Amino acid sequence: MKKNNDIFAEYLRKISSYFDSPPMIYNITQEVKVIAFKDQPKVGWTFYFSFGLSSVHHSKWINSKPELIVAVESYDLSWGITMGEIIDISCQENLFQYGDLFYWDMPISQESKMDSYFLYANSWIDEKDAYIRLSDRYIHFSEMYPIYEEEKKIIHALGPTNFFLLDEWDRFNVKRKMLDVKKFCN
Repeated sequence: MKKNNDIFAEYLRKISSYFDSPPMIYNITQEVKVIAFKDQPKVGWTFYFSFGLSSVHHSKWINSKPELIVAVESYDLSWGITMGEIIDISCQENLFQYGDLFYWDMPISQESKMDSYFLYANSWIDEKDAYIRLSDRYIHFSEMYPIYEEEKKIIHALGPTNFFLLDEWDRFNVKRKMLDVKKFCN
């Protein structure tokens, strides 16, 4: 079995092929890393990948193991770093499934009062690239979307899929106003 550093290098080569900009690597812990691509997928945005979650063993991860992405209209690294910290804190007990909600004890970034993440299907990576095979594992990408804690009530009322499909939800704009909880939770 290859060492995690070799696996990370293999992973980095594969995800770097998605973009023209160079990766910036942030070590959250020895096991968890966040890889950022500035001005991807658009100018003024940052696209983040996690690495380390797929190194954890969960018996329910049979066909593939998750790694996470975040794409936001922001250069503030807090959005990606917080994703990595959530992975570090939660990876042993959480399966990181669609619909999972993660509350952060404070605003994720100074540019917004958003303090939570909603985990669901990725919106950016083509289906053919949404799964990647490494020498020791098969990975799929799920996406973390920043939300306000109060919006969790909408997710519980509508269900994760219906929330994800809401036209009113500008899922990548970290400076957006909070959705009207009363409108959706009558």
